[in-house]
Amino acid sequence: MPRANRYFIPGKCYHLTHRCHDREFLLRFACDRNHCRRVIWKSLKRFPVDVLGYCVTSNHTHFLVYIELNMVRAGVVTHPEQWPWCSYAEWMNQRQRYGIVNKPAGLEILGQAALSHFQSNYRQSIEEMIAQDRCRRESQWTESIAVGSPKFLLQLQQDIPWRRRFETEPFSTESWALRETSPAWNA
Repeated sequence: MPRANRYFIPGKCYHLTHRCHDREFLLRFACDRNHCRRVIWKSLKRFPVDVLGYCVTSNHTHFLVYIELNMVRAGVVTHPEQWPWCSYAEWMNQRQRYGIVNKPAGLEILGQAALSHFQSNYRQSIEEMIAQDRCRRESQWTESIAVGSPKFLLQLQQDIPWRRRFETEPFSTESWALRETSPAWNA
């Protein structure tokens, strides 16, 4: 599947993925996923990055929000609390040691004052998505440069310093996807 080009604009949030070479299951065992989480934890001490959410699977990793549902989508677990290699346990205070998530930064970005309020909303959102079977992969997250309101996407287009052509595409009543226009090869 094609991936969108990567643009880095300081101060924005990003969804990062990393897949093992040749899609091999190099993180198949719990001890491997634990080691991966420790490496990430140590790396965060060296690099000024705020992780808001993560999920370590058997052959790839994700970083950002709602990725806790990745293993539910894959049918490995029925709820993210059953997968200890994702940020759900950290957000719900079930994991205290070797934390990867920067909760204060996440709460600030999300405009939440109290962790308990966020936890209640987050738990409810996750449970609603599972109950309504809304855990399916949505291509706009992997095939787009960004997802958000038309105002947000317009600002992003202005912030990207390279001259590119973009198109926006609605995918819900409140959200749009920003994609790079494909070049016309026969022109």
